Amino acid sequence: MNLGLGVDTGGTYTDSVIINFDSGQVLAKAKALTTRQDLSIGIANSIDNLGKLYPHDIKLVSVSTTLATNSIVEGKGARACLLGIGYDEKTLYKYGFGTDFPIRDIRLVNGGHEISGREIMPLDIDDLKKAILETREIVDAYGVSAYGGVRNPKHEIIASKMIKDLTNLPVVCGHELTSRLNSIKRAITAAFNARLIPVIKELIDAIKKALEERNISAPLMVVKGDGHFVSDKVAMERPIETILSGPAASIMGVKFLSGTETGVVADMGGTTTDIAILRNGIPQINMDGASVGKWRTSVRAADIQTSGLGGDSHITIDKWNRITLNPQRVIPLSLAASEHAEIINELRELRDAEWRSNMLPPTDFFIRVKFANNGFLDENERMICSELNNGPLSARLLSKRLKLLHPALLNTGRLEEMGIISRIGLTPTDILHAEGTYRIWNTEAAEIAVKIYASHANIKKVDCISQVKKKVKEKLSTEILSKFLSEELDNSDFYNCKTCTLFIEKMMGRNLIPEIKFDISVRLPIIAIGAPVQAYFPQVAEILKAQLIIPEHAEVANAVGAITGNIIETVEILIEPVYTAAGIAGYTVHTPEEKTDFLRLNEAKSYAEKTALEIAKENAIRAGAGESLEIKIEAADQKATAAEGHDQKGKDLLLSSVVKAVAIGKPDIFGSM
Repeated sequence: MNLGLGVDTGGTYTDSVIINFDSGQVLAKAKALTTRQDLSIGIANSIDNLGKLYPHDIKLVSVSTTLATNSIVEGKGARACLLGIGYDEKTLYKYGFGTDFPIRDIRLVNGGHEISGREIMPLDIDDLKKAILETREIVDAYGVSAYGGVRNPKHEIIASKMIKDLTNLPVVCGHELTSRLNSIKRAITAAFNARLIPVIKELIDAIKKALEERNISAPLMVVKGDGHFVSDKVAMERPIETILSGPAASIMGVKFLSGTETGVVADMGGTTTDIAILRNGIPQINMDGASVGKWRTSVRAADIQTSGLGGDSHITIDKWNRITLNPQRVIPLSLAASEHAEIINELRELRDAEWRSNMLPPTDFFIRVKFANNGFLDENERMICSELNNGPLSARLLSKRLKLLHPALLNTGRLEEMGIISRIGLTPTDILHAEGTYRIWNTEAAEIAVKIYASHANIKKVDCISQVKKKVKEKLSTEILSKFLSEELDNSDFYNCKTCTLFIEKMMGRNLIPEIKFDISVRLPIIAIGAPVQAYFPQVAEILKAQLIIPEHAEVANAVGAITGNIIETVEILIEPVYTAAGIAGYTVHTPEEKTDFLRLNEAKSYAEKTALEIAKENAIRAGAGESLEIKIEAADQKATAAEGHDQKGKDLLLSSVVKAVAIGKPDIFGSM
């Protein structure tokens, strides 16, 4: 048999599947809790949960990961140096690099090119060498970005060669990551890429070790943010391209499992719900570059709307004793109690004590998940960690042990941000346990917690469950509707928009604007994946009057997508006319390696097509594709009509021409199948 092993590391679960490439069947699937302190542990556990493996039949392994995304959001990563060539320091810091930029070692060197590819200033070789020698012992990787580097990469190539000659450290240039203009985004992308290289390498090394221990010797691929594969080697060089890898894999999994080419993909996980639109079998791509946290990059990635709503979202109570949903991720009580039986006893005490407070959720607990150097902690934080050494404690009991007047005075924020302690609380996952529709962990803990919340809100237990589920359905409906509005209006500000909320509230039967009737129908099918979707999406589809598709194996669709994608490499080459007073004097071709001038447009296009084809093929094979590739070449001219007063008035003038080559293939193992 020819089998594939797909693995997806989500915020809560790490999923694994075995796919039979010959029949397209899912032969085995499994889940394990994601171990955030070391993702490789959760990956190994998930693979082991698949049952008996046939290592020699596994021809390919592919992984989608949240590691790059989380590292950027959490400000984590390796020591990196950004070498900026030709950048103005004031402009650089004004438009992206401030005191909160996580990369401190930024060295600026004279040089750079205009967007025409003409050299602005010669590269300062002596200053470049000095910057490398001063940093090579204190950093783990380099990113190089030169002003105008995508129009003429000469200075970036020289800097990269010098880094390789003087150090044994990895380096990637901005022109290797993007062909689009925007010097600030390109510098940010190169900087983060350098920061992530050792991080992704550590993960890939750990995965390889886990595979080796299980006698699996198949090639390893990694899913990029556009849903396509690259080899582990390329992923280690360009880890920035793996941001949004997990959500992108879900789109490809939906396509494979449902056979649907067009629809709204909603992936509801433990931490977030990711929404994307699939058209003609291809995910919509964010051409402005993927955003992670506050940073906008130049990375091509699927256009995914992420909402802080998942099975592990924190259910709280506001000052008016109303049930609310908080996007903060917490450990579900039912899960924590299945591993720590003392939580149930403490929940019983909280229930019997009828303790009430509007300043803190009534069933919150804390648990220590890792140790830290006490020198970084203040006295209160050290005491909290000491009390949690023997297991989880409720906020109420922890505050008593620390002799605080109220649990709200615990001040755990920094410990939670650093990942030293985690919060345990009531979640939608617990609600489903209490309802009886989802029972994989401790149901009693969930039931007690729901009773406590119901008591605080002065409602019945069944009403508490109903209210939470209704809020989840409304939130999901609002997110899907806002995704359509933001796409139509090309405005991401419509995410979580008040207009969408108003539509949904009106459609849910609330007496708002009685003179107006809203009637909305979503004409694309909603394809829902993730473990809890059966509990919510039938009603969501009913609200939006849409067809609902929940494919078989929906709970592991991300892992399916991780192993069923393609390798796709795209190369774009720009051709610009050189205008003089006498007209067009020639044409400049900007390739990823150089700029070349031609007298005639047909010569320029012929050279651009040949070069784009060769580079796309080379990149695809390097990314892990076999020799059997489909390569598409297309060209598009951008023209403008000459205005009044121009000697060419009324005629179309060529502004530029873009030649694009797209190489599509399967991993090399398919060549022998």
